[in-house]
Amino acid sequence: MMILAAMLLVTSLAAAQANGKGQANGLGAQALGVLGQQAAAQGPVLTPEERIAKRVEMMTKVLDLTEAQAASITAILTKEVGDMEPLRAQLETLRGQLKDAVQSADLSGIDTTAAAMGTVHGQIIAIQAKTRVAILAVLTPEQIAKLEAIREHFGDRP
Repeated sequence: MMILAAMLLVTSLAAAQANGKGQANGLGAQALGVLGQQAAAQGPVLTPEERIAKRVEMMTKVLDLTEAQAASITAILTKEVGDMEPLRAQLETLRGQLKDAVQSADLSGIDTTAAAMGTVHGQIIAIQAKTRVAILAVLTPEQIAKLEAIREHFGDRP
């Protein structure tokens, strides 16, 4: 939905510039409204620590975690955040490089940067999968069965 709204906004802005009005109208204004509504609906941005606490709180309620399990999962998720932070920063840098390569029509630079981005995405996926394995190691067989049933219902992800 966000991608569609962003595409509509960009298309409308380009059309507005092309027809000399220089302002968004029609679909672009609607897309901007949708983006604003979605941003407002998402609420305040949480810190990594707050996101971890919410996730562990929800897991505790749903899976009836013990205090020791909740503490272990908090540590696992905290490690995941620490491991992913440099990769997220690297992706941000690569996105800028890709934008520059596109703007300068540097086809070789596009290929190189896109490949580097793929490598970083692969590293992120590996970290997420290892985090899942670590969390599963903390849970009982009954908790794992319940978690897997929930994942099947809502869609599986690492």
